[in-house]
Amino acid sequence: MFSQSTSGLSRLFTEAKKAQNHLHHELPYREHDAIDRVFRNQHAQGFGFRLSILGGANDTLIQSLNKLVADLPQGDKWDYQLQLFGHNRVAHYLESNEALLSKRGGVCAKMARDDAIYANYAAQAGFFHRQKNSHFDLRDYDAFMFVSTCEDEPQALLDARITLETGLMQLGFDLQPLTPEALLTHVGDVLNFDPNQDRPQLKSYHPLESLHRQALAPDTEMMTHREYIDTRHTNDKGEETRGRIVNMGLSKLPGDYRLYALPECFSSLRNVSRSIKCPHMLTLNFRHEPTGKQNASNDAKIKDLTKTVESKMALLAPTAKDELAERKAIQAGLLGKSFTIASMVLTVTLFTNRKEGKQHTQAAREAFSNAGLDIAPLKMLQPQALLSILPFMMSEGLWEDCKRVGRTRTVKSSNLVNFFPLVLDFRQLKGGMLLPTMRQQISFFNPFTCGSDNQNIALTGGSGAGKSFFVQEMAENVYAMGGKVWILDKGASYKKLTLSLGGTYMTHNNIYLNPFTHLGKMADAQFEFVDDDGTAVDPMMEALDNITALFATIASPYAPLSTFQQSVLGDAIVQAWEAKGVDTLVDDVRDALIDIAGEEQDRRIKDIAVQLKKYGTDGTYSDVFNKPSMLDPKVEFTTLELDGFPPAVLRPVIFALMVSINQQMYLSGSRSTPKLCIIEEAWSLLSGANEQAREFINTGYRTARKFGGAFCTVTQGIEDFFSSEEAKASYNNSDIHILLRQGAGFDNYLTDNPNVFSSFDQAIIKGFEKSSEAGYSCARIKAGGHVTYHRFSPPPSNAPCSPRSLTSLSIVKTWCKQATLWSRPLSKRPCTFTAMKSTPSSKPYSKRRNACLLAALWVSLLWAGATTHSQAKDFGRVAPAFPIGEIDMLDWIEHRLKQFEANGKMADLQDTFTQRVKASIQTPTPVQGLLTTTSPRTFYVDPSVTLTKDLLVPNTGQRIAKAGTRINPFDPTTWPAIEGQSVLPNFELSKVLVFFDARDAKQRRFASQYTHTKPIKWVLTGGSPNAMAALTGQQYYFAQQGFLTKQLHITHLPAIAYQEGTRWRIDEVDVSGLMPLEKTP
Repeated sequence: MFSQSTSGLSRLFTEAKKAQNHLHHELPYREHDAIDRVFRNQHAQGFGFRLSILGGANDTLIQSLNKLVADLPQGDKWDYQLQLFGHNRVAHYLESNEALLSKRGGVCAKMARDDAIYANYAAQAGFFHRQKNSHFDLRDYDAFMFVSTCEDEPQALLDARITLETGLMQLGFDLQPLTPEALLTHVGDVLNFDPNQDRPQLKSYHPLESLHRQALAPDTEMMTHREYIDTRHTNDKGEETRGRIVNMGLSKLPGDYRLYALPECFSSLRNVSRSIKCPHMLTLNFRHEPTGKQNASNDAKIKDLTKTVESKMALLAPTAKDELAERKAIQAGLLGKSFTIASMVLTVTLFTNRKEGKQHTQAAREAFSNAGLDIAPLKMLQPQALLSILPFMMSEGLWEDCKRVGRTRTVKSSNLVNFFPLVLDFRQLKGGMLLPTMRQQISFFNPFTCGSDNQNIALTGGSGAGKSFFVQEMAENVYAMGGKVWILDKGASYKKLTLSLGGTYMTHNNIYLNPFTHLGKMADAQFEFVDDDGTAVDPMMEALDNITALFATIASPYAPLSTFQQSVLGDAIVQAWEAKGVDTLVDDVRDALIDIAGEEQDRRIKDIAVQLKKYGTDGTYSDVFNKPSMLDPKVEFTTLELDGFPPAVLRPVIFALMVSINQQMYLSGSRSTPKLCIIEEAWSLLSGANEQAREFINTGYRTARKFGGAFCTVTQGIEDFFSSEEAKASYNNSDIHILLRQGAGFDNYLTDNPNVFSSFDQAIIKGFEKSSEAGYSCARIKAGGHVTYHRFSPPPSNAPCSPRSLTSLSIVKTWCKQATLWSRPLSKRPCTFTAMKSTPSSKPYSKRRNACLLAALWVSLLWAGATTHSQAKDFGRVAPAFPIGEIDMLDWIEHRLKQFEANGKMADLQDTFTQRVKASIQTPTPVQGLLTTTSPRTFYVDPSVTLTKDLLVPNTGQRIAKAGTRINPFDPTTWPAIEGQSVLPNFELSKVLVFFDARDAKQRRFASQYTHTKPIKWVLTGGSPNAMAALTGQQYYFAQQGFLTKQLHITHLPAIAYQEGTRWRIDEVDVSGLMPLEKTP
């Protein structure tokens, strides 16, 4: 009896082992032939490639892939598999970029580190933004191809590999043969997916042990459910990892689908909420059906259908005629070798988790449906689907299993290749500015490595596009990589950035641009530069050509010089340079021209000299072009503020700066050193229609390229690049075009230029949202023959230079310390919100209280249109409140202040703060958006205010006026009645308000001449009140933040505001005909 019991237990153990066998026994991988680079599996053999991913597709590519498939071996002994694996393992790219941006050390290294922390956080948890139902992370994609066969002849497999290698490389794919380590890593990534893995990790391989025993973690567990598989294993760090795998398949074949639509399946450009929100894999298994067999089968069906169509049975089979036509088309295609017949199995696999599995599954279904493919979870087929996506499994008998359950689809090879998962966005991984594509692929932007013919940039973005953030980030990155940056600014947008990076910030008071100052250094320098074609560049010749073009432009700003005049001008410049060297002035060039004119007796030459007079030492603009240039070649970040230059000299100043900066680019040394000059607000700085100016810009841009530099021109709208010859030249000389959100002028531009953008591009560009609403900026970049769409999320670490959130930064740093977001449990302590209560007063009203009440009424009326009032209330207990899971801002500030005290920076900060406060008092920030009046007008403004809620006495709560009451401060009959107070007489302002900009000489002239019967209160919208008071002896006020101008609807200056009856009367005065007041405050 004991023996029978033992036998029964042994049998039970044997059966249990069979039923609960370890998963690695199901894997066919055995050994790798290093000589032939072939994997010898349990019942088949095969090879694999890792493929590069194409950045787009067209019909030509589809036809080429179709021809390649037609050349592959046919029959049921050959299986082919293509896979695209999307994941968030990008930390290695971010670390390399951090090292690239930390070359300078100091603040650049710190900012690079903070940006890398945020990027690593975003890769897992997503970027900060303000849109609902959207998740934007950082992804990378890997593509693989596997071929396996049951053929006994080894040479057939090697021949197939040669066919594929040759065909794919000719189509532009980079191929990397799969090693045993790579195969084990790939299989492990599928069966032991680790969501916390932040970078690729190659598995080790032991040649003496079978491959299938090395593919999985020893404690791998899988629990199969109807629509998913739950997994658990221990990763290489000894941490338990749990996950959920969801396999989905095609519900039906699409009616019309193209290869270039594949990227829309993963993330839509037109509908940002339609995207896969977790790591995923798209797998396409296919077999190439024998053409002869398919021909015979198709011919037989044609014969049967012909009989049906030609008989009375056609009445019972109305679709037979259409099917016959389709069969004949297939017959013609097979005979003409236009395509072959194939069978395919398509699987979409999601690597999600228990908490978000359903949301991720639904998001994937909607994303694919939006692109034209209907997919659904494979119910009761999850284990089979999981095995089918593993390499070489179909040749181990799994194909027949898929066919048996109806997962295979028969298609033409020309349709099959449209499902090849080999196409996504074009990306750059050479480092620079982190700029993920709008499909969330990791990508970097660096104008000097993006593959364009030249590095010049034409950047355009309307109001709210996030243009300033974008350009500042680009400038900062070029500088951090060891480059040099010059910025021509108008409006002090870059002052904080310049000072934070230790750069030089110059205003019109200290910008001097003698173009000869640094020519001596150029002549003595030993730097060797060559063109792209290898031709040596003569720096002095380039510099003198630039100076000649500059003098031609400023001498004749409205009409181009003749070829003869330009030639003579060039000779005069060379003569002056040879005579005076670095001390050459405009006067010297003018004197040389006069001498040549005297010798040649040619009036045309003398005209040039006359036109240069105002730029000489005795001319109107003597200092700008004759004092030695203040641009220091040793300074690597320079911002030149152009506000303050008279409009007449502004364009010559810009052109002179371009000449000087080109010289700086040469003196910077190696051509490999990045050099970028940014011209901000180029639509206003490069305004004009001078052919000669266009040629100057062409010359300047070409020179910059020869010296390894680039110009970036920034405008408000793309139409601005075509509004003048100078702007058009900037655009045409820029091989990199960056388009951010456009304004209202974009529609007019499309009307005039309907073929510039495709309808697809137009829809995407018009869908760019305001950065303030979306929390990010969108950009279309055309560079190096590629067009890509990107999403720029400013890193929160740059808060000192831009309004980025320190709170966001603290969240990221907290996440970094905790390794996972919100990993610590939060204490659940409910809180009750209560309001402070006031004790009502019982004292009767007094006359003094009535006066106070009137004052309170006036204050309420003044602020009713600008502020929103909130009253304290007892909201009761609403819900549990939890501690904030981030660094307390006060603690952070205290910590920073202690650091500053320790290193001695506190005194510097206090001094800087004091100077900043003094400067803001002396010269307040000008009111933005006000223009100079060119045509006079008069309009009226009703000051009436409608109360949105009851107006109450603060202490007693007694109602003065109920909600909905309309009160006009100029009409006492509309004022609420107050107990004991009689109706007041008509109210009239005793003074006239005059608004003007003290920076405008013509407006100052108007203010000096204007008189009125009533006293005048002078209100400045720009300039210094103290300086004006010192100049005129009168008192001046300032329209702080434009509050008064907005309330009075003033848009043009100067403007006079005074009471007329019960309304404000506003007179906007035309000062264009007045002479400027030369006295400056």
